[in-house]
Amino acid sequence: MNAMTRYYENLKQVLDTAFETQAAGLETAARWFSEATLIGKNIFAFGCSHAGLLALELYYRTGGMVNINPVRAPGMNLDVDPVTMTTQMERMPGYGAIIADSQPIGAGDVALVHSVSGRNCVPIDFALRCREKGARVIALTSFAAGRASASRHSSGKHLVDVADLALDNCGCVGDGSTVIEGVPEKVGPTSTAVGSAMLNVVVARAVELIAGQGEEAPVFMSANVDGGDAHNERMLSRYRDNVFYMGHPRREELPPEQPFWGYAKADARVRRLFGCLLQAWAADTCAPRMRDRWSPEDPTVGQCSVTAFLAQDLLGGEVWGIALPDGGYHCFNAVGRMRFDLTSAQFSTRLDYGQAVLQTREAHFEKREKYERYLLLKERLMPVLKAAGETAFSEA
Repeated sequence: MNAMTRYYENLKQVLDTAFETQAAGLETAARWFSEATLIGKNIFAFGCSHAGLLALELYYRTGGMVNINPVRAPGMNLDVDPVTMTTQMERMPGYGAIIADSQPIGAGDVALVHSVSGRNCVPIDFALRCREKGARVIALTSFAAGRASASRHSSGKHLVDVADLALDNCGCVGDGSTVIEGVPEKVGPTSTAVGSAMLNVVVARAVELIAGQGEEAPVFMSANVDGGDAHNERMLSRYRDNVFYMGHPRREELPPEQPFWGYAKADARVRRLFGCLLQAWAADTCAPRMRDRWSPEDPTVGQCSVTAFLAQDLLGGEVWGIALPDGGYHCFNAVGRMRFDLTSAQFSTRLDYGQAVLQTREAHFEKREKYERYLLLKERLMPVLKAAGETAFSEA
């Protein structure tokens, strides 16, 4: 066999091994992608130098998911000369954390990190910071390469050691797969081809899981087929809150014409609920420490937690909270793909909804006065809903 055939056979063998041994991990990764999408969370992909090619493969890609965001940073994308600088930059302690902090990564998000060796500081620090921020981290790496080399990170750990889920690309040490007589170095790396196939399998399965929930999956069409441009524009608009590569602000600011954050994607029930809440909020349902700020002209002040948990009663989903300087949380709702904050109008500054923590009513209602305010708001709201003919809420 000549070198072409040998490389092709080597590549097929690595692909077969990866799909046989990593099936369970690939399924988990797909489930995490689909879960993040269904609850309105974000997906990020990162790698250094050639490892970063897979982050680029995943975004703005025909047949790919609209809401996968590449993480790009100076010196990490073969974008500097001399290119050998990139080798040194990938070993810089702390730079990975800086890169992660530059992104709106938060609780419930998913961060994919690709590094074949898994030994350098930047991908490891990036993964560690993503986990600190509450994201689930998927590592795509070579287990064999990791075992064959010492970590360059101060912790002594490899990428595989700091991830929530590790996928093995099943490549050989050094990545080259094919021996050529008279040439000491192997040629024909497998990591890009195999890694790309593995990640596209994850995307395909994630889309299948999303569609199985009755949701329209966020998939790009080719811009070179009829209808592609219009479809892609609609997808980018629908998933705007989860797309950070289009040049718009990363933290959504409430447009003046929208009465609450998330209004654009909220369904008719959420919008009607907001209208009914305007008739139910009052000073006595406001948090006591904020009553001096409450007024009929600013009725959302101090109403966040009781409103969010009442909305959960009516609509289901989860309640999330953004940490405030006073140690409390500002609460908002996530229902399916919708994320909305019915009391956002009380803030004059932007909130970072990517930095949120899941909330429980047990923890909030340990405060008797808060629980009583919740009951009072519910008592006031139900007749308003009934009068408005909102029978969909009558069983709550």
